[in-house]
Amino acid sequence: MKRMFLAVLLLFFCISAARAEFIYLKDGQVLQGKIIGETQSEITVQTRFQVKKVSRNDITRIMYGERKMEKIFLLMNDGSTQTGFLVDQDAAQVIIRDRED
Repeated sequence: MKRMFLAVLLLFFCISAARAEFIYLKDGQVLQGKIIGETQSEITVQTRFQVKKVSRNDITRIMYGERKMEKIFLLMNDGSTQTGFLVDQDAAQVIIRDRED
């Protein structure tokens, strides 16, 4: 019976994690949760710990589905190196974080 309960609990957490969205904010924060409401000016996100309203003006992008940040190593023009987790990149810039969380 315990094994059945643990299996159901594990399945529940796997399903809930697969439905998460990642909301990247202009100040560098990354919110992970489920979008439960939207208006023209803001979205409402259910995170693991709270319900949060976020202005659309503060959002750089929203990614849907499971995503694990990739660890990267950068060689800078001055010969130094930087290590971090890739958040975003385009032709002009690369945004990394020190920690995955």
